[in-house]
Amino acid sequence: ALPFSVLGAVKFPNQAQFHPIKFLKAIADKLEIYEETMVEKCKEDHILQVLVSEEDKTETNYEVEADIIILANHYPIERFEGLYSARMYQERENVLVVKAPKALPYGMYIGANNTGYSFRSYKDYVIIAGQNHRPGVKLKQNSITQMEETVKNYYKDCEICYRMANQDCITLDKVPYIGHLTKGSETVYIATGFNKWGMSHAMVSALLLTEMICKGEEKEDSIFHPNRFELSACKEELKQHMATIMNQLVLKRLDFHSESIDEIKPGQGAVITWRGRKLAVYKEKNKTVHCFLARCPHLGCLLEWNQEEESWDCPCHGSRFTKEGQLINGPAKVDMKQ
Repeated sequence: ALPFSVLGAVKFPNQAQFHPIKFLKAIADKLEIYEETMVEKCKEDHILQVLVSEEDKTETNYEVEADIIILANHYPIERFEGLYSARMYQERENVLVVKAPKALPYGMYIGANNTGYSFRSYKDYVIIAGQNHRPGVKLKQNSITQMEETVKNYYKDCEICYRMANQDCITLDKVPYIGHLTKGSETVYIATGFNKWGMSHAMVSALLLTEMICKGEEKEDSIFHPNRFELSACKEELKQHMATIMNQLVLKRLDFHSESIDEIKPGQGAVITWRGRKLAVYKEKNKTVHCFLARCPHLGCLLEWNQEEESWDCPCHGSRFTKEGQLINGPAKVDMKQ
């Protein structure tokens, strides 16, 4: 069914393909969900500090008390507890939806390495994902354009209907963190680092946390234990992650060579040095200039301009902001500072 030859494959029988929105809606119908409510931090083991956007567009702080707290909010909101920022990063993946009837009649396919593509079908459409990269990393070529060229080569007469990108959290050893937030937090749990296997790892998290909370079963020997650290399992990933953080936190701060605002072309952005400070500057097509501090509000890493998606991205931990400085993705909790 694939549009190219393969050297070999491993087949898993009896797999199911879910429609994620329908699946989530069925679950959500049985829950009480508070929208426009941002959790800012765990104030204590039983208390969450939240920020609510009111109908009159004002914001109000509240405290929510609970017997059990589960942090299942993508990237951990706690900056220092558990040192998750040193043990996790985020990765983006481009997704194309093409109309190509009968092009992929059956099956779901995923590449064996991080440089391949995954394929699955939905009615007359084929959903293709790939071109993995860390946010803020400058690519040699426009990744979505390169992917479109590749897909057009696979399916000559296809129509590219939708373009999007997925961003997910990845632990250094590629195994999720599921369990107590830290060693001493008996009532606060976490589920994160799903490594783009959100549907299956969410089910694993639900089963594991249910046993821990409802049956009192501790999982000290679990491969998902959040406090684990085995250097041999993540030596190269740790080295790369620490190098990225050091580069964005320290080394680039010492680089004072940069272009001026006048050199930035309309419709583009760049990080410049002004009076010893790093500034993130975006120039609109009408030459209106937006200027912000170039440090990520999360932990202070230097942001990078993403021309492809017209956003400011953090290579360290994956926070993203619009060209006007508004928060898109955490772990940052606030907009860029003007």
